Amino acid sequence: MTTPVAHPSPAEGGWGWGLLVSRTLLFLVAQSAIVAGLAATGTREPWWSSAAWWPISATIANLVGLALLGWRLRAEGVRWRDLLLPEPGSWRRDGLIALALLPLLAVAAVLPPILSAVGLWGDPTVGQTLLLAPLPGWAAWTALLLFPVTTAAVELPTYGGYVLPRLRSAGLPAFAAVAIVGLVLGVQHGALPFVPAAQFFAWRSTAFIPLALAFVGLLAWRPRLLPWFVALHFLMDAAAGVQVWLASR
Repeated sequence: MTTPVAHPSPAEGGWGWGLLVSRTLLFLVAQSAIVAGLAATGTREPWWSSAAWWPISATIANLVGLALLGWRLRAEGVRWRDLLLPEPGSWRRDGLIALALLPLLAVAAVLPPILSAVGLWGDPTVGQTLLLAPLPGWAAWTALLLFPVTTAAVELPTYGGYVLPRLRSAGLPAFAAVAIVGLVLGVQHGALPFVPAAQFFAWRSTAFIPLALAFVGLLAWRPRLLPWFVALHFLMDAAAGVQVWLASR
């Protein structure tokens, strides 16, 4: 990574804490706006109905979060693309390392949500039912095209490219920084979507913690893996977008 990204000033640690919680808050604000719109159209139980619109609330939060991240990077003399450009001279090695880590990350992505759903409901498909409700055509296409791109562009760049090094520069020990950032990255899913159901919230907020800790821990070890992890994240988000699109056909 470039020097400004890898070695931020300790004075920037406060913004690291701010952006750490920004995505969770943005998810809740975006979903609340959808709830208000549904309520205005006479939808019964608009909060529950808003859960199916999670790709839209996520895309809104992503666009605002991307603007926020870009603003902070520019204020610190760094460009957003600096986070994503492979480092010259090591990109082949980093690519091979990312490829070697792929099985581990795949297991961390697929297995915990299944085990968590089985533990909570005895059925691995219960939680997905709420996430795959049919959407109007324009919303389904947004889930297919915009949701994966915007999520990949902002999520790991925010947590792993911006927040993690700034918490470290503010004096937080490496283990503590990885644990905090990884846990927040995992738990944020409880707000995407948020519904007032304890079991669903428990499933969403815990199912992705192993993958989040793996991503953040590996980025703490080798920050140059970020571009490759962003590409992998895009593929994961694209798969989710395809599922929503197919459910809406």
